[in-house]
Amino acid sequence: MSNFIQVTPIMHVDDLDRAVKFFTEILGFETQFRASKYAYVHRETAGFRMLERTGSDGGLEIDDSPTTLTSVTSIGCTLN
Repeated sequence: MSNFIQVTPIMHVDDLDRAVKFFTEILGFETQFRASKYAYVHRETAGFRMLERTGSDGGLEIDDSPTTLTSVTSIGCTLN
């Protein structure tokens, strides 16, 4: 049996620029990779993959193949 060392969830966000700015300027994460609709930020042992929502109705474009799992994640935090 193995133990998890790191989990990097995918968060679907409405505004990728705003989300990256929050994670880097407020929470102290560093942007490790950035593309037009995708970003990966990392700090210490925590990482988040962010994907900007797309589609004409503001919803997600979901591939319904059996190998795809898509979820929406909410994260809250308290700063001292």
